[in-house]
Amino acid sequence: MVENSVGCLSDIESAKDYKSNEDKYEVNDLSSLKIIDPCSGSGHILVYIFSQLVHIYENMGYNIKDIPTLILKNNLYGLDIDDRAAQLTILSILLKAREYDKNIFSKNISKDLHIFSLQESGSISENFLMNLSKESIEIATYLINEFKNAKEIGSLLKLKKYNYKQLENEIENDNTIFGFDLKQKLIPIIKTAEILSNKYDFVITNPPYMTSGKMTAKLKEYVNSNYKEAKGDLYTCFINNSLVKDGGYLAMITQHTWMFLSAYEGLREYVLNNYELKNMIHLGPGAFEDIGGEVVQTTSFVMKKNNNISDSSYGKYFRLVDLRNAKEKELKYLELLKKPTQKLVFNKNQNLFKNISSSQFIYWLSPDYEKALLTSDNLGSIVDPRLGMATANNDRFMRLWHEVSYDNIKFDADSRDESIKSKMKWFPYNKGGEYRKWYGNNWYVVNWFNDGYEIRNFKDSSGKVRSHNYNLDYLFKKGITWTFLSTTKFSCRYFDKGFISDSGGSFLVTDDKYIYYVLGLMLSKFNSNVMKMINPTLSFQPGNIASIPLIFKEEYLEKINRIVKDNIKLEKEDWDLQEISWDFRKNGIIGKSSSIKEAVDMYINECCDRFNKVKKNEEELNHIYNDIYEITSDSDSVDDKDITVFVPTKNEIIKSLISYSVGCMFGRYSLNTDGIVCASTVYNKSNYNIYIPDDDNIIPISDNEDVYYNDDIVGKFKDFLRKAFGSELLNDNINYIAETLGKKGTESSEDTIRRYFINDFYSDHLKMYQKRPIYWLFDSGKKNGFKCLVYLHRYDEQIVSKIRTKYLHNTLSIYQRTVEEIDYKLNNDELSTIDKRELQNKKSDLNAKITECNEYEEKVGNVANKIIKLDLDDGVMINYSKFIDDNGKSILAKIK
Repeated sequence: MVENSVGCLSDIESAKDYKSNEDKYEVNDLSSLKIIDPCSGSGHILVYIFSQLVHIYENMGYNIKDIPTLILKNNLYGLDIDDRAAQLTILSILLKAREYDKNIFSKNISKDLHIFSLQESGSISENFLMNLSKESIEIATYLINEFKNAKEIGSLLKLKKYNYKQLENEIENDNTIFGFDLKQKLIPIIKTAEILSNKYDFVITNPPYMTSGKMTAKLKEYVNSNYKEAKGDLYTCFINNSLVKDGGYLAMITQHTWMFLSAYEGLREYVLNNYELKNMIHLGPGAFEDIGGEVVQTTSFVMKKNNNISDSSYGKYFRLVDLRNAKEKELKYLELLKKPTQKLVFNKNQNLFKNISSSQFIYWLSPDYEKALLTSDNLGSIVDPRLGMATANNDRFMRLWHEVSYDNIKFDADSRDESIKSKMKWFPYNKGGEYRKWYGNNWYVVNWFNDGYEIRNFKDSSGKVRSHNYNLDYLFKKGITWTFLSTTKFSCRYFDKGFISDSGGSFLVTDDKYIYYVLGLMLSKFNSNVMKMINPTLSFQPGNIASIPLIFKEEYLEKINRIVKDNIKLEKEDWDLQEISWDFRKNGIIGKSSSIKEAVDMYINECCDRFNKVKKNEEELNHIYNDIYEITSDSDSVDDKDITVFVPTKNEIIKSLISYSVGCMFGRYSLNTDGIVCASTVYNKSNYNIYIPDDDNIIPISDNEDVYYNDDIVGKFKDFLRKAFGSELLNDNINYIAETLGKKGTESSEDTIRRYFINDFYSDHLKMYQKRPIYWLFDSGKKNGFKCLVYLHRYDEQIVSKIRTKYLHNTLSIYQRTVEEIDYKLNNDELSTIDKRELQNKKSDLNAKITECNEYEEKVGNVANKIIKLDLDDGVMINYSKFIDDNGKSILAKIK
């Protein structure tokens, strides 16, 4: 797409006087035409421009053999900070010139080239200037000071216009030893200074990208001082360059963030007041074949230096953001040049952008959206969007809520005073998360003990407080939160009192009168389209939210409030049916029917009904907001994929039932009552009588029913099914579960369930609990010699010893006894060859398990002797990492 990005050369019409309509560049003398690439790299753009200029010279009637020399002497300029890149640029252009003039290398043309790498002046002594005139000493001293950091600042250097040629001539005529040194070191700087202080007919480049956070201290200081409107990135500074002459052109290919982000509002105003945008190819993602994903979104454009834009002046915009790759974009662009379509090519006067909030370049506005944006107020007039808190160390101050003691979380604080009086340590924390609407993504808690004393006094080595954005006046108030950096599209959610918000989960609060109206608006199709316009990036800043167009109509308020509240209720029901919710009550199929198959079908129907209600509500809200904003170009419909109510598969339902059953086995949940019963190391047996949890908090998992037949996890699961669904349909329920899990061949239903517990349960548990497991798997290794689960919140210091002596030793004894029995059978001459082979394979497998368990027994014994204590506040990862032997080997299954 490089060729298309420098399409301004096509504005130079091939006519002898080079004069035509106002859109064409006017030049009478080709020798005066100056074109620069200030970030020339290895010269791809300059080589392309060279080829175009050859055709222009030919049309002017020049001799083809003279043209390369004329172009190289008069027209092309290039700069780079890399010496090697500048050399490659020179070589590339000379090789291109040789295609037209075979004798170009014999003409010593390289001395006339205007292509340089910037050099620094650190090695130039001002003592060497004594032979120069007073005026030249002043200029030379100025250049020495300005070029001290030239390799860092590069072509962004802004230089005064001096008589640099006079200085160059004086040095050339100085034949002293001082003059020799200045010729070597200062002349290259003078030549680049002449280039940087000139104005050009065309500035054409693909600039470098570097956010301010990655800039060196010197570069950042220079950019902040000289490019205030564009200081967020290097590439935006080049848009703000001073190299273009009045009436000249700026042509670039850049990221598109400058067109939309609030941080570049000043840059947009500068562009709108100083340039006339002639054309733009908005490429979006996939413009470069070697860069994948949505992160690098690109645009190329041509602008004319002009601070007086008439209302009759229109720019042409090509919208190619939805095409998948560079080749498709290129072919479509060439097609659109011949036959423009209204959906992809837009003609807009840029004065329109001046009247849009924050001056975003929303060129693809339809007339109704244009009217809505130009005539409405903005959301910032009634809400105060905020960037959430930065703890400066989330690993230290933040946890998933299920990691810590449930009894040490204050879920419903409504003020800072109440949070202090509660003496609780952990409080709900908005952290953004996946695409979800209306309600949910409530996973995290933050340490705000004693009004956040530890966070608010968290300092670096110099004593400076690292955390910030506490938003103290907004703590614990209900509001709306959204994901600051999304991987898909914008979504937001209601949260009730009790929350603190993180920088990843920005938020707003507003009067009760407006909160549901605002939430409905933010999740409407109208706003979805607006967000794509005012911020087609993956980062949603508070400023983007504040600039959402607002038309408030009281007559719609009651209806909107009713629908929005209903959606919040429905989505909360959906969220709370998952174990990851702290308001989870019980598994969704418990109590529906004694037949699990029937219960599953009923549950799926309920989920589908909830899904359809939310969809209907969203479409009704779209209709209302389209009426409010007078939008006629959109339908009210909502795609199923954009509804965030979960409709699970049968397999997912059965796996969630199994997970819940394990929770009941350990006493986290109880069939007696809803909600969490034990999640704080305090275990009270009186809370259970329908189904009694495991007494020692150790549940073995065996791949052999001969081991712990009535004590292992499969036996406990059968007992759970019996108590939760009754005994009458127990076999039917077990068979249904096995079929749903994927029963194989001739294996029994119990074998299928056993295989799931052995192979898949723990990985599913890790996924559900986001790699912060609450059931910990003690695992001997790949041979599955020994496995058992332990519930984190019932852990005590003696549990590893119990695992070793009560379970692991017993398992080894059973394996060894079974091997002895096999040996006895193998000595029986009446066995068939097939039976003997089966017994020998079983013996081999058991011996491998014995070897694995013996090695594991040594590691477990080593860890048991450490008598490990846990602090739930430390979180799973720190506590999990403590279970290693003296050789650094963990006795727990890997978290992956």
